Amino acid sequence: MMERLQGTGSKDEDEKVKDEDQEETVDEKIERLRMEIHYLFVQVREKLTNLPPITKPPVPAPLLELRRAIKEKDMERELLLEEQRASKVVEEYLQENPAILEKVDDCPICLEPIFDVDAAVTFYCCGKPTCGSCAEPLSAA
Repeated sequence: MMERLQGTGSKDEDEKVKDEDQEETVDEKIERLRMEIHYLFVQVREKLTNLPPITKPPVPAPLLELRRAIKEKDMERELLLEEQRASKVVEEYLQENPAILEKVDDCPICLEPIFDVDAAVTFYCCGKPTCGSCAEPLSAA
């Protein structure tokens, strides 16, 4: 994990790490990001203790880079947590209100539910809506 944070691995190792990331669950990714953020905070503390007692601006570049890395990883972690929370809320709502799904039309081409009514296109011949992704090739023809 230390090599991963420091970026000292070879290209093959970096590709291997990317493959591992694809296999991670959301919870594992959130935990990994939390640990990476903690490790970066430790690095910031070490850099701050190595500074002379009175340091005037500008802040050293390595310290700014660490702060930026912490902010990016924390933002990614927060987005994953919010996505997880939102999907739970939607799932609970749909379980409590199953009639909502009954009111949703299915696309006659791909047979998927049409949730985005604004993107739906209505056929003039039969009055049935189709999803935007299926309507694009038809409108181009």
